[in-house]
Amino acid sequence: NNRRIEKFINDFTGIDSFASDLISAKSGKSGLYRVRHSADEEFRLGTFDSEKALEDEGIEFLAFGHGVVDGIIDFCHTKEFGGETGVVFIDSERQICGMLFMFLVKFRSMSVSHEIMPVFVASDSSIPGRELREVEERTGDLEFIRGVNPGEYRATIDMIRSRSREYADEARSKLTEKINSRIFDINENLDIQIDPELEKIRESYSRQIRELEEKLDLQEGQMK
Repeated sequence: NNRRIEKFINDFTGIDSFASDLISAKSGKSGLYRVRHSADEEFRLGTFDSEKALEDEGIEFLAFGHGVVDGIIDFCHTKEFGGETGVVFIDSERQICGMLFMFLVKFRSMSVSHEIMPVFVASDSSIPGRELREVEERTGDLEFIRGVNPGEYRATIDMIRSRSREYADEARSKLTEKINSRIFDINENLDIQIDPELEKIRESYSRQIRELEEKLDLQEGQMK
C-alpha cells in the first residue's frame, strides 16, 4: 500500500536528517515532493500517486523499487540508524503491549507485486483476535505518542525482549496464514479474469461442432 509508504517516509523525514536530505516535505500547493538520489544531485519532483506520475513523465513515482525509497529503508537496517527494532507508543482505546512485525512480501502471479504485511503479537493472549487485526489494519494511520519515557515501561519492555523469539515464531505462523489468504484472493481474481476467455473458447468450439454436425447431416441426406 503506497499510502503507508508515504506516511512512513513523511514520519521519518521529520526525525532523521538522512531522509530529509534526500526528500522534502510534501508541497501543500502541488502535492509533490522534491527528491534527489544523493546530496550532490539537484532536486527533482516526485509523487507517491501513480496517476500523477503517469500524467507527467517528468515526475518520479516514489514506491518500492525507487532508489530513494529503497535507500531510506535500507538505512533503517544499519547500525548508524540503531538497528531493526524500536520502542514506540501508539494512541489506543485500551492498553495493549506486544511486538509489531512489519513484513515485506513479494507475490508473483501475472505480475510481481510487493505488499507490507503487519503482524501484531500481543503479550496478553486473552486479547481478542478482532482487536489485534484492528491494530494491524490501522498501522498506517496510527499516530505515535511523542515525549513518553520508555524507562517507565522498562519491566514490560524487558519481558517482551526476553520472549522475542517466541513472539517471532508466532508472527511467522500468522504471516503464513495471511499469505495463504492473499494467494487465495489472487487466484480468485485470476479466475474472474480468465473465465470470460474460457467461455469464449467454449462458445467457439460449440459453434464449430454444430457446424460440423450440420454438414454431416447434409452429407448423410445426400447419400440417401
